[in-house]
Amino acid sequence: MKTIIEVVSKSYDKHLEKVYGSAESAKFLGKPRMSIYNIYIFDFFFSVYSFFRSSLSWDDRNKPKYVFVNSRFKDIICSLDREHVVVMGGITDVLFCIRNNIKFVWIGYLVKAFDIYHYYGRDKSYIKALLLLERITCSNNRRHVFLWEDTLKVGASLACLFNKNKFIDTVCIQHGLLSFGSDLKPDGAVSNFNFFINSSQNKFFSNSSEKNSCVIGLPYDILIKPPLEKNIYLVGIGSSTSLIGNSMYLYSLWVYTKIQKEFIKSGCKVYYRPHPTEDMSIYKSFFLNIETAPKKNIFSASLSTYIGFNSTLLYEAGFFGNITIGINPSEASQYISDFDTSLTIDEKDINQIVKKLNQYIAKKNKPSLQKETINKRFLRCVNAVDL
Repeated sequence: MKTIIEVVSKSYDKHLEKVYGSAESAKFLGKPRMSIYNIYIFDFFFSVYSFFRSSLSWDDRNKPKYVFVNSRFKDIICSLDREHVVVMGGITDVLFCIRNNIKFVWIGYLVKAFDIYHYYGRDKSYIKALLLLERITCSNNRRHVFLWEDTLKVGASLACLFNKNKFIDTVCIQHGLLSFGSDLKPDGAVSNFNFFINSSQNKFFSNSSEKNSCVIGLPYDILIKPPLEKNIYLVGIGSSTSLIGNSMYLYSLWVYTKIQKEFIKSGCKVYYRPHPTEDMSIYKSFFLNIETAPKKNIFSASLSTYIGFNSTLLYEAGFFGNITIGINPSEASQYISDFDTSLTIDEKDINQIVKKLNQYIAKKNKPSLQKETINKRFLRCVNAVDL
């Protein structure tokens, strides 16, 4: 177990170093403040909890086959037989499980146990946490642990813990499209298997093959085909801690303000859809309408036009039948698109964007909707890795 926690700690250090630019900044900015008394109290209560929780583990015959680490993939979880599913997570996850009658296991202690080890050098609680998770999860029957990441505290801990366990398969369900130009280690590099959104994601993994990966598509369904409306969504690319990332972000805001002016003149309603990493105090001064509703709600309400650079949301919009317009930057960019959009336009030709869209709509060239449900796609991929 000592080897495992050292591997997780070093891997997390490398991840933070890429995010913040240096090891020193990563340690300073990422370190949570905890007093020694706070650590002692946590160690004591967690020791008591782990002792009693270990005795309450399920019998092997009753352990669900599919273990989801948090409730991020709600459509997949709810599409499965409740008898075969359990969610491991925190407060928001337990509420989801209660509403949907799904088994739940609390693992809210894992992050704090990791922090105490990683930043304060005390490994007692972290080792106990991993041993407890191993006891709760392991079975003599094959099980799948589904992660949305394996580079952060929880995902890296579980991926490393079960990496060589012959009865536990760790599967990273990709939550976004990977792109060239990023120095970050891609999620899925530590897991045993990967479920990709798009087949193009294979190229980011040197050992990717049909035996350890499958294209699941987007992890949710839009079953109703809504009407086409004159709504325009500008898709934010997200801010960054790096100089290159921030310059591209500011460039995207400049381009989007030009596009906003063109569509407002034509009578369309224009919304800016910010990335979760963006600072509201920056983007709200550029746009008249900000849309932060859940993307599934937006996709279900109407077919619209989505405009942007290389982003997962732009891909998702096209996947569910919306019109998508990809922007070609005026200069070489690290954000190289590896999926097709309905239209593309050069930044220098933004003044022609309304005309190009109207011509496209007149031809009635609309993308087709995904016909295979997420339940079928999920089970197809599970069966593929079970072979």
